[in-house]
Amino acid sequence: MKKRTVISILLTGFVLFLSNKLWLNTVKFSLNFYIFISISVLAFLLFYKLTNYLAEFKDIKNKSVIEIIFLTVFFIALFVPMSHINKNSVSEQENRTLAKLKPFFIEQGKINYDFGKNFNDWFNDRFFTREYIVSNDFISYKLAKRYYEKGHFCLDKKTHWIVNTDVFKASSDLYGKEDLDKAVYNVQKLKDFCNQNNIKLYILIAPRKEEIYPDVVKKYSANFSQYEKTNQMRKYITDKTGIPIIYPFEELKELSKHDFAYFKTDHHWTDNGAYIGYAELMKVIQKDFPNLYINKKSDFDTFYSNKIRIHQNEMFEGISYKLMGLHDKSLLDTKYEYLKYKNYELKIEKCLNSKSLCKIHHFKTTKATPNLTVYGDSFMLNLLQSLPYSFGKTEGIYIAFPLAKYKMKTFEQHIKDVKTNILVLCFCEIDHLTELYE
Repeated sequence: MKKRTVISILLTGFVLFLSNKLWLNTVKFSLNFYIFISISVLAFLLFYKLTNYLAEFKDIKNKSVIEIIFLTVFFIALFVPMSHINKNSVSEQENRTLAKLKPFFIEQGKINYDFGKNFNDWFNDRFFTREYIVSNDFISYKLAKRYYEKGHFCLDKKTHWIVNTDVFKASSDLYGKEDLDKAVYNVQKLKDFCNQNNIKLYILIAPRKEEIYPDVVKKYSANFSQYEKTNQMRKYITDKTGIPIIYPFEELKELSKHDFAYFKTDHHWTDNGAYIGYAELMKVIQKDFPNLYINKKSDFDTFYSNKIRIHQNEMFEGISYKLMGLHDKSLLDTKYEYLKYKNYELKIEKCLNSKSLCKIHHFKTTKATPNLTVYGDSFMLNLLQSLPYSFGKTEGIYIAFPLAKYKMKTFEQHIKDVKTNILVLCFCEIDHLTELYE
């Protein structure tokens, strides 16, 4: 007997009557709902506009065929960014988590009223050719709305401040005993060397720019933890070794309320910021050497520039600016005050230590006062705008990054040879005290 299928059509719909079982061959398929919605909406707009224009084209003689072709190509081109949606959850190129898409209907049938913004963020993180655009500095910079990020830096295009984002991502935990003891070991070993050679040792730790200005880039505003960590290690070292560690956080914070303590497009302190470090350091040294003179701000002439100086007379846009590959002079919107000593022109000799490939700068004056050697990272360069004028001879040993390559042992003989009376260590981060020796 033949199988029969009867369909009865009613006014309100239809009813399907089957006399036998109906077997259907199913085909397995998957549908990306988000891409389907995007394509459907754009296809509708394209079809709607095309039919509308074609209808008008019949009636309006002035309607150009080129306009219709352009419109057709434009709408077809809209499908290109959707053709290869990136499904990764993390961008290795940008070292960040990509935006996640939240559905229009969330739990218990509630509506996600932020779906439009959320979908926009999701699509902007994943459209075709985005990786190329991000890798192109010029395009990325122009497309960035307010915040432009590259490498370890973030620029606020509104305020023109640049910060190191790694600082805000660092652990907020205090130092463990292993790090504290390692720092004490290094400082004590250096102290022993200084005692054997009749040298007084002092340590100056410059706060990070992000400590003094934690809110200049709102995207990375945070309660900065380095202050507590620095004071923890600072107290531990002084209690164990008796070596004073100068950390002018409060003084620089006060300066920042009415002047620039740090550069906007560079991570170093300004001349005025470094002068604060100089003054606080000299107050401590003067307790042991009461005849030393602390230069006042009035002992210097001043001039202003919107460029950055961290090494004598070299003026440029800033290290952070350079590392980000920026080419926008409008970011240099701030004039900084620079110091120039009134009564003496600094004489500089440069030589290269073949073992460490580290530049050594000699500063000579005519004053009959103790000889000084300053050993440290690039923050000591700004310090040398004012520090040499309080001593008979000042030598700066600039340790280039990474500091771990340049051990104190390399320079001990040199420090003895130049008859150093006072040795000052100047670093931006107190962590470097764990790296002085092997």
